[in-house]
Amino acid sequence: MLGRTTRLTVKVAALTVAMLASQLVAVALAPAATRLDLQDAAGLPPQGLYEYCQLGTGPGSLARCEARLAVMSNAGFATVVNYGDLFGSMANLLAYGRYAQSLGLTMVWDLDDPSFWGTDGLGGTAALALYPQMAASCRAGSAACATNAELAQWVVGQLKTQPETWMYLIGDEPNLWQADHPDPAAPQQLQAWGNLIHAADPSHATFVVSNEGGSGLPCGNGSAILPFIGTAGVVGGDYYPVYPARPCPVSGWDTIASAQQGYVSQFHKSGLVLSVQAFGDGEPDVGLTGPFPTARQMRQERDDILANSSPTAILWYSFFYQSGGAPPRPAWQWNAIRAAAFAPSP
Repeated sequence: MLGRTTRLTVKVAALTVAMLASQLVAVALAPAATRLDLQDAAGLPPQGLYEYCQLGTGPGSLARCEARLAVMSNAGFATVVNYGDLFGSMANLLAYGRYAQSLGLTMVWDLDDPSFWGTDGLGGTAALALYPQMAASCRAGSAACATNAELAQWVVGQLKTQPETWMYLIGDEPNLWQADHPDPAAPQQLQAWGNLIHAADPSHATFVVSNEGGSGLPCGNGSAILPFIGTAGVVGGDYYPVYPARPCPVSGWDTIASAQQGYVSQFHKSGLVLSVQAFGDGEPDVGLTGPFPTARQMRQERDDILANSSPTAILWYSFFYQSGGAPPRPAWQWNAIRAAAFAPSP
């Protein structure tokens, strides 16, 4: 949703299950197939969450991130995108994935950082510097780990056989990155990145998401994905309309979802994943001072998407704003996200 540099400044507070238990209303844990079957029976695509939890190298970091997975699974969500998945060792990443799978969760592994594919390029070393613990794991397990591309190929080689692997997020709002780093070759750079990931694992889809407005940005119409439409097999947009300083209509999802569904057909994409707003109240990394979307607004976002497209999944941004920070988020916000995500299909 936000610029990558901004996202990496998010300091997610240590999570205790006891604290969350007093705030979150849990639902019974169910195997993945059961949970997805229930969503299918209700006419709903899988519902997922964006997360940020750095895995580190020791058992403490891993246990903290696993506890957060349990909260998401207990709430009924089916898939997770963790922006912090590469900030740790491969041993912890694989253990994290195994735990996700045991809870019935699938993972959209986050490989979107422009340090891999942007100005530095696939032959550079920026990603090795950004992810030193993962780079150390790579060097210990591979004879070739001297470039961004070699690190990515090794990581994907470890993940592609894991049962929890669903997709790889290879580009998160690349249109905003291109606006911040004016480079007409950005779509071609991301295309090369997507090709590299697909070659490393042809069995799992790559995914790119465009910013389609909101959060103070101009209100979009779904077309911001077009320069990047060829970079991934699964495409989609995010749209965050509830922002007092420069609001966009919640009903803007009608146009965005319809347009992007059309692009999926026109360009023969394998899926459409759309990301909806579930944040507000002065989020710490961007200094937002706007209100949190109401349950009715979030329900309208989801229903407008369902009425105008057939998404492969809907992702909610975000869990990490709900699970940390000071002061703690009020319980009604998490309950409102769950109510909107799992309300009966319109």
